[in-house]
Amino acid sequence: MGHLNSFLLQSAKAMVPKKWKTELAPTLKEWITNTEEIRQMEEITHIIHNQSSKFWKIWSPWITYIKSL
Repeated sequence: MGHLNSFLLQSAKAMVPKKWKTELAPTLKEWITNTEEIRQMEEITHIIHNQSSKFWKIWSPWITYIKSL
């Protein structure tokens, strides 16, 4: 789960500059959308490198969470 936490934190950090000059905080929906973009790119990368099992090991908790929404 350590790798997943890094991706989730990276996604959250990326949201801050997008809202820096506004009074609005990033929304949960925006964070989920951004995280899904990261997940999709990671999936493509792992497929290209023939590491699909590693991708699923890292991202399966996130995918399970998203499906529960």
